[in-house]
Amino acid sequence: MNMHLRELAQASEVLLNRFQADKTKPLYHFTPPIGSLRAWDPNGAFYAHGRYHLMFLCDRPQGGVYWGHRSSVDLVHWFDHPDALGSPDPWEYCSGGGFVDEDETAYLIFWKLHKSEGQVDSSEIKIARSADWHYEIWEEWEEPVLFSSQNGIAEIALPDGSIVLSGAADPSNIWKKGGQYYVQMGNLLVLEKYGRGEDAPKHLRGDWADLYRSRDLRHWEYVHRFYQRAADNHWTSEIEDCMCPSFFPLAAREEGGAPSGDYLQLFLAHSNGAQYYVGNYVQDQDIFCPKTHGRFAWPAFAPEAMLAPDGRQILWIWLLDTPPHTVRNYAWKGAYCLPRNVWAGEDHTLRMAPVRELECLRHNPQKAEPVTITDGYRELSVHNGMCCELKLRVKPGKGVMRFGVSVRAAEDRSEETLLFVDRIERRLVFDAVRCGSNIPEFQTTVASPLETAEADSVELRIFIDYSVVEVFADQRAAIAKSTRPQREDSRHIFLFSEGGPSSFEGEIWEMMPSNPY
Repeated sequence: MNMHLRELAQASEVLLNRFQADKTKPLYHFTPPIGSLRAWDPNGAFYAHGRYHLMFLCDRPQGGVYWGHRSSVDLVHWFDHPDALGSPDPWEYCSGGGFVDEDETAYLIFWKLHKSEGQVDSSEIKIARSADWHYEIWEEWEEPVLFSSQNGIAEIALPDGSIVLSGAADPSNIWKKGGQYYVQMGNLLVLEKYGRGEDAPKHLRGDWADLYRSRDLRHWEYVHRFYQRAADNHWTSEIEDCMCPSFFPLAAREEGGAPSGDYLQLFLAHSNGAQYYVGNYVQDQDIFCPKTHGRFAWPAFAPEAMLAPDGRQILWIWLLDTPPHTVRNYAWKGAYCLPRNVWAGEDHTLRMAPVRELECLRHNPQKAEPVTITDGYRELSVHNGMCCELKLRVKPGKGVMRFGVSVRAAEDRSEETLLFVDRIERRLVFDAVRCGSNIPEFQTTVASPLETAEADSVELRIFIDYSVVEVFADQRAAIAKSTRPQREDSRHIFLFSEGGPSSFEGEIWEMMPSNPY
C-alpha cells in the first residue's frame, strides 16, 4: 500500500512538473485541472452562498465525459470540487444548464444521448439536485423529466390535432416566473433529421428553441417555440442550429444594477460557432422577439451565462481551437475566454468587457507614454510580454487604414500575432498566420465587426496569457484565440500604424497567475 502511494505521489509530481514546464499553458485563463484530458463546454453556472459555481464538461483518464465543478468568490481564483456528474459511457452526460431555487437548492438539467453505430437512438433530459452548503453532493433523479425516442425526437400532439417535432437536447438554464419553471431545448436533433434537405419544410429549417414549463421540475409540458428564425432573417442561415441556449435579462450598465428591458439569447450553431440575439421577452405570451444579432468571433464555442447578484450577466466561451490531434503535445488541453460581463447598449446591441474582478491580478504597472507612429512599427517596452494586460487609447490620423499591436513577437518579428483595427472593412482582426506554430488550426485570421473602427479614438484592451491572447475593442467586439509561438524570444510587443499617423497612450500591467498549477 505504501509503495502504491509513493508511486502515485511520484506520478503526480511528474505531471505537476510537466504543467509548470509547459511555456504555452495560460496562467490566468480557465484551463482544465490536472487529470482531465480535455475541457469541453462550460455548463451549469450559478451563484449561491457567496460563491460563483461553474461546471464544465471534461474527459477523464478512465474514459467517459464528466461534469467538473469549480467555485470562486471573485471569478478569478477557482477551487476544484469533486465531479458533479459523470460516467465512463461517453454519451451519458452531455451539456445543460444550472438553476438555484428560492430555498437555495441547486439543480443541474442535462441531456443523455443513447447511440448505436454512430446514430442517435434516443435521448432524455434529466435533473440532479444538491442542497448541501458547497453543492458537492448531487442526487440524480432516476426518472428522466423528458424522453424522446426515434432519433431523439418526440412527436407532440397539440390541442388542435397538429403534431410538433421536438428534440430532447441541450437544455438551457431554468428560470422561474409566476410560480412556474421554464426551460428551452435546442433543435439540432430535429434539424439533422428533417431540416437539412433541399425539400425540407420551411418551418423546420434554421435555428429555433422549444419552450417547456413545469410546476414541480419533474413534469414538463411543451409550450411552443420560444423564438424562431423568421423567413426574412438575414442574420443566420437555414443550416444553422440552436444549441447550448441560455436566456437572461441584460443590465443597462457595465456595473449591473437594474435590468435594461432587453434580454440576451445565447446559442451555438455547430457550423458557425457561438452567437446571440438581443431582444424583448413578451412575458404574457412567453415569447422572445430578437431585435439584433451578433456572432462571437471563431473559435468561440458553447457559450454559458449566469446572473451575478449585482445584476451583471457573466458569460464564458470555450475556445475551440485546440485540435484533438494536438493535445498530446501539451500538458494542458483547452481553455475558456476570460469571464465577460455583457450588458445592453442604448441601440439594443451587446456591450462586453472582461469582469472588473480581473484587475486584482494587475501588478508592476507601467505607463505607455504618448507616442505617434507615422507609418510603421515601434517596440513597446514591457516588464513581461508573455503575461500582461495592455489598455491603450489610440487616435488614428488622416489616411490610416489599420492600426494595432503585434504581440508574442520575436525580436525580428519573424513570429508575431497581429491584433488590429481595420478601418476600411470596419472590423477588429486577430491575425495569427505568423504566430510560429506549424499547426494549421493555429495559423488563422479571424475578425469581428467593429462599428467604431472609423471613430476618432478607439480603446483596446489586450490580455496576453502565454499562448492565449484576448483583445477587446470599445466594449463592442472581442476575440480570444490560441497561438503557439515557438521561439524563446517571442515575448516582444510592437505598436503599429499603416497608411498614416496614429497616436498611442495607455497603461500596462503584468498579470499575476491565478491558476493553481
